[in-house]
Amino acid sequence: MRPSCRCGRDLSIFGFIFLVLSHFTDPLSHSYKTPKLLSRTRLLLTSASKRLATFPRTLATLTSSSPPLPSASPLPPPPIHHPRARPDMTTSATLASTSFYKRPLPPTCIPFNSPEGRRIFATSMQESNLDAYFLLSQHFLTQNEPAFCALGSLAMILNSLEMDPQRIWKGNWRWYSENLLDCCRPLEEVAQVGLTLPEFACLARCNGLSARVVSPSMVDSDRDRETKLEEFRRDLRKATRAEEIMAISYSRRSLKQTGSGHFSPVGAYSEADDKVLILDVAR
Repeated sequence: MRPSCRCGRDLSIFGFIFLVLSHFTDPLSHSYKTPKLLSRTRLLLTSASKRLATFPRTLATLTSSSPPLPSASPLPPPPIHHPRARPDMTTSATLASTSFYKRPLPPTCIPFNSPEGRRIFATSMQESNLDAYFLLSQHFLTQNEPAFCALGSLAMILNSLEMDPQRIWKGNWRWYSENLLDCCRPLEEVAQVGLTLPEFACLARCNGLSARVVSPSMVDSDRDRETKLEEFRRDLRKATRAEEIMAISYSRRSLKQTGSGHFSPVGAYSEADDKVLILDVAR
């Protein structure tokens, strides 16, 4: 039985949630994006029952006091097994023409594991805008369905904030997965059409978070848009320092990617480069 939705019942609003869309193809291909390219609709999530722990600003170097193990002869590589070809098997040529295996990032995005991505990551750390990355990355997941980007993002955020679902995940373990996020809309419908921004906020509140949506007008003057962009950067600093957690939603087309609307959390922000690290849940 699905839990009843508790939206709007005495829930304080502590933060914002930014809704943005980006394409993620590999755990190492998180990418940095320029805030001006992102929709400035935002929603930040915080736990209504606890404060986030303050992360240390320095990293400790871990060393082992045990003596090094003696070197051993390298083992031969394991044999590679290939399935036997069958008449009904899809050929590689057919697969290549009807499906995709990852896609290269467009010039609008900087791969996380590239030299430039690593440099921006180091800059974010020097600016103390990396706490959200360490909070979220240990709970990173990719969406189970093409339209589950909102559910995947929210499950990651809920586990990062150590929210207890009070429901069984597997065996005797309580843990958030996409399949437990069914209180605002049936999962069968979400798998077909995804979630809207109000439904995302509803689902966050339904599971014990405080949420506030920020949706700037699309008809503002140039001056107003610049003001809103500065507010966005201010909220990015707060979120990446783990004062809240930010999920963003934007159009992939604005970044020259395939698809349209998408949800993913923000992991880091480099003020010097004006770049945002998106922890993209898309596969």
